Amino acid sequence: GVEGQPFRRAERELTLLHSFNKLLFSRGDHPKEDKKDDKQRFSSIMSDELIGLIDALRVSVCGSEPELHPDPDLVYDTLVFLWRKLKMFMQCHYLEAPESMHDQQKVDCYDTWLWCLSVLCEVALVCELASVDCIMTAEMICMLGRRLERAADCINQTQGSACGGYDDGKLSSFSLLKKSNTKLLKKVCEVTKKGLEALSKGVSALIPRDHSAITDTACMQKCMSLHPLNASSTPSEEQNGTDENIVKVEEEKESESENEVCQETESKSLFMLAKDFHLELNIIYHKASVKLLLLNEVTESDLLDRIKRNKVSKAHLMIQKASLEHSRGGANESSKIKNLLEEASILIEKAELEERKIYMATVKNLAQKKNKAGPGENSPPPPILISRTDHTFTFAPAVYDLEKQVSWYQLCGRAVQGVNWKVRLSDCSIPGTGNMVPVVSGECLLMVEGLQSNQKYVFAVAAYDSQGKLLGNAIGDTTLPVLACMPAPLLSTWAHLAQVAFQTEQYAIVKRACNKLWSHYTDPRCLSNSKHNRFASTGLHKETLQHSSPHLCQMFLTSIFTETEINIQQASLHWDSFSDSGPFIWEQEARLAECERMLLAMDLAIYLNDGGTALRAVVTCYRLLAPLIYHQITCFSVVQVCKMGYNYIYI
Repeated sequence: GVEGQPFRRAERELTLLHSFNKLLFSRGDHPKEDKKDDKQRFSSIMSDELIGLIDALRVSVCGSEPELHPDPDLVYDTLVFLWRKLKMFMQCHYLEAPESMHDQQKVDCYDTWLWCLSVLCEVALVCELASVDCIMTAEMICMLGRRLERAADCINQTQGSACGGYDDGKLSSFSLLKKSNTKLLKKVCEVTKKGLEALSKGVSALIPRDHSAITDTACMQKCMSLHPLNASSTPSEEQNGTDENIVKVEEEKESESENEVCQETESKSLFMLAKDFHLELNIIYHKASVKLLLLNEVTESDLLDRIKRNKVSKAHLMIQKASLEHSRGGANESSKIKNLLEEASILIEKAELEERKIYMATVKNLAQKKNKAGPGENSPPPPILISRTDHTFTFAPAVYDLEKQVSWYQLCGRAVQGVNWKVRLSDCSIPGTGNMVPVVSGECLLMVEGLQSNQKYVFAVAAYDSQGKLLGNAIGDTTLPVLACMPAPLLSTWAHLAQVAFQTEQYAIVKRACNKLWSHYTDPRCLSNSKHNRFASTGLHKETLQHSSPHLCQMFLTSIFTETEINIQQASLHWDSFSDSGPFIWEQEARLAECERMLLAMDLAIYLNDGGTALRAVVTCYRLLAPLIYHQITCFSVVQVCKMGYNYIYI
């Protein structure tokens, strides 16, 4: 009795369930694992039933109008199930990108897997999965972008597409590897661009409530130690209250829900993970777009139009240009690479300066808000930036000396043009500006949407009393220009610069980038016996580590080994002999200085629970000290380092 749209939607849902059922009950007899060849092993994993389920999902979601899509929960559960399957398959060595496109069997299997992954990404984008699980969406699209970009390189090496298609013929018309490398690179740019848009929308649900979503908080921790967000208030009568008040405050703190704290910690971790994926998608996009630039498929102006005023994004473009220049070789290669990487480092430094200004302005306003010390002005001060993404900003009004009279706030703003940053009451063209937002229990949030990515904007607030009268007779002060983007990943960009500079043998730039990371993550004032520092006399900066993702900490750890390796080569600090200058005190000091770096690497590796890297640091210490031990040179510091290495192995 079901007709029309309900019937067609139910038909698609039943098709999905039927395909799922066939897959779950397709447990036939398979040859033993050791008797399978590569094709059999792949076919047993990527069965016809699994491919049938993926195709049914594609047809039911991507091949129909939105009102005919199956139940969202059914689509989500199917996506999660299939994504887990494909991730498991990816871990098989056979599903790595084939080294040669002439190995037709491997190419066909890899193409099948790529097609399946591309379908999942397409379904996730059509269903706006990022609004439910932006991390899974970003992870899928990152993997697809990386694999397609790698496949384009393989095709480029064989001068054309090379794929015979899947044997059963079902996927022959969908083959990705039949496309040219140019089309694959364009596909990479298209997919990653959509992924960035989806992640930017979905990440709003993960934004922490502690004002850490305005900039790279890990990069600002050294500033925070000088100007903390939770600056203590000035002495007052409230601080001299009775013991009963103190006990009451302590009881309130103790009664705080552990569940809320846990949720906040999880939100911070997921937000940091989302920022990592956002950066990786940007890197993949720039890598593919630079290759298209080389093929004259895009112009330099096209790339710069997308970047606009985002200095960090432009730095990544320069880094990818340098990497591509190195892979191409040719005349004046070294000087070109050096210029590109130096330009990238200058851009990162400028971006860091801008972000610090925004951070310091926020610190000042938040400190005033905590201390309840009004600025003593008639018009409101600039609003406080609470969070930002590629297309949205969230503000809160700063402390205002007439705030007890305020019933409504109105946010005004515009794009930055020229040198005139003044915001006027008529600047209400951006969605979210011009609205009268009521103050409820002393709180008010002001949100703007529809911003142009990588464009700079300025804002100001107007305050009104209960009669609708403009307080202060004027709009408030204007904010600093704020870039419409996710919080700039400054430390990750320094780490990426160090990585590419090392690959291109620009060692001076490597050291500059590594020193930047070292200055942020180390604290000479830390005690060596603290929780995070067991071996090195130079301690790790605890706050910076807490605001860094595990991936960023791992990149810093890699940078320590990178700089030490360069120093060993440049100073000839080899394990089997002294340098030409002989065993003088300055060489002993140089070796011990590198050992100190390795001891800090051990501390960081233990913090990250990375036993293999910690052991590598121990081995590097013994490499550096081997000539001193062999020649029996008496040195207390050498004994100390050896004891620490032994202690780690014992632990």
